[in-house]
Amino acid sequence: MEAVLNFSLAKHCEAILRNAKEMNGVKFAELPVDLLVLDEEYQRPEHSWRQIATNWNDMLVGTIICSYRDCRFYVIDGATRCRAAKFLGKETINAIVYTDLTLEQEADLFARQDENKKLVTQSEKFNAHRVAKLADVLAIDAICKEYHVKPVRGRDIEGVFLTSITAVKEIYAAHGEKRVCAGLLMSYRAVIGTMQGADTAAPSFICSNMCMGSSERGLTRL
Repeated sequence: MEAVLNFSLAKHCEAILRNAKEMNGVKFAELPVDLLVLDEEYQRPEHSWRQIATNWNDMLVGTIICSYRDCRFYVIDGATRCRAAKFLGKETINAIVYTDLTLEQEADLFARQDENKKLVTQSEKFNAHRVAKLADVLAIDAICKEYHVKPVRGRDIEGVFLTSITAVKEIYAAHGEKRVCAGLLMSYRAVIGTMQGADTAAPSFICSNMCMGSSERGLTRL
């Protein structure tokens, strides 16, 4: 009976690979979630998958990376997403599939998966969310303009900037517009005070915890 099941499984997997789209020597396939295997010899332990499950968005899941060997699809990159998908009862997930890899090669790819990548910075996220017209970002942007503070530093070399837009967003979410306005006003005055008689062309930065009443911390100038 077990032999029959293994034969059926092998045929099913072979059909998936046969129907996979191949581009530049890489296979792309929609894999059944129940065929995915997480090799605990090199995979990270379970963590944070519940957060992904809670905030699941099909458009943000992306593509996992798997290795097909021994009639199994071993997950190299995307283990946390796979755990979340299984928890949510998802049937399939998009994947890049490599074949003929050894366990050692899989582990090496897992260890090197973050190479040649640049994470999106908070400043870049803020700019993108401003274009996407997210309500909290537009509100913070309007407050910053009112107090002549630039929320993120782009190509500008002059002006007053925030050291942490993330902190300001958290304060806005927790305490609202009035706390952010009060903190900006207090911190802006402190920054302007440090600039008296100095080179005003140099950019100044308002501290990340400004709205909590600690404007003297994190105040730096280039």
